[in-house]
Amino acid sequence: MVIRSYDAQSSKVLLLSEGKALLIPITLLPPPYAEKIQSYTDDTLDLVQTTPVPAAPETAPAPTPPTVPANSTPAPSAPATPAPASPAVAPSADPVKDHEAVAAAHVRRYYKFVHRSGANSISVTETDLDIDDTEAVTGWTNRYRTTGKVYLEIYDSIGGGSFRRGSGKFEVLTEQKPGERIKVIDFTRK
Repeated sequence: MVIRSYDAQSSKVLLLSEGKALLIPITLLPPPYAEKIQSYTDDTLDLVQTTPVPAAPETAPAPTPPTVPANSTPAPSAPATPAPASPAVAPSADPVKDHEAVAAAHVRRYYKFVHRSGANSISVTETDLDIDDTEAVTGWTNRYRTTGKVYLEIYDSIGGGSFRRGSGKFEVLTEQKPGERIKVIDFTRK
């Protein structure tokens, strides 16, 4: 794995691994590496740094942060076995909660910004969710179904303006592919 550059404004690191370029948030790197990268000055940011690949994961010592002198030119190195690409998103200890949180955020955004009601001169002033269940979908890896009920308070500006309340049921399918964030793949109002 090669660290190519660090953009302090966006807090992202450009990594090169197995012929692929990955732009990842610096928060996904282990603390010693992140701190070292953030300490680089502008004239060292464009240097290529390489971290050695451990011989075996079970016997390898803890990796040390890469060091590059401030005014040196990187020397060509012998080809090394590329390190396995690290996933862009680390798996969580509780995937059910993670999938439920993504589904809840999607439902709130849908009813706040997409949902049309009446003459569409409305504003959703309050949203509350009652999640019934979040369960793994049988036959699929890392796919979850979240069901529940949404409660809405809506302001309608037509006819002098009035508030009204409503509710509806929903089902959200979410999926997380290796190295990616959890994504909503289907949303159904019931």
